[in-house]
Amino acid sequence: MYIAGKATRLIKHPESRTNLMTTTISLLSAILLSLLLVTFATLLMIAIVFNFKAGLKYRKALAEKVNHFRLAKMLTALGIDIDEYLSTERVVDIHTHMTRCGACENIDECDDRLAQGRLGPDDIGFCNNEQSLQKIARTHEQTGTAGS
Repeated sequence: MYIAGKATRLIKHPESRTNLMTTTISLLSAILLSLLLVTFATLLMIAIVFNFKAGLKYRKALAEKVNHFRLAKMLTALGIDIDEYLSTERVVDIHTHMTRCGACENIDECDDRLAQGRLGPDDIGFCNNEQSLQKIARTHEQTGTAGS
């Protein structure tokens, strides 16, 4: 009986029916938007994790390439952590450093200097990457991250 009375009220008062429809539409819209937001957030997190893993894989491969050159030994001699170097330097610059190192004709001098152990930024005048590595080494010295 109560339900029938309510139905009768809705028929007699069309604005009540409109309010009910508006409320229902608003509720369904809010639920739909919430689902879309949750879906978007989930897909965004999946994309971030995927990109993070892809970046780690790429950096690992890049580290292996750097280790094939004297560049890795030079970085160590200058007190620059290779992992930090790979994380802070632009990939284009790292490739440029590897290309210059591979084209170097001062191999004997480089090997002699690297055999001495630790080098300062001013001790690498023979290196094709002299300016870049000096800048990196000085930046690391200033920030106190050299050799960490």
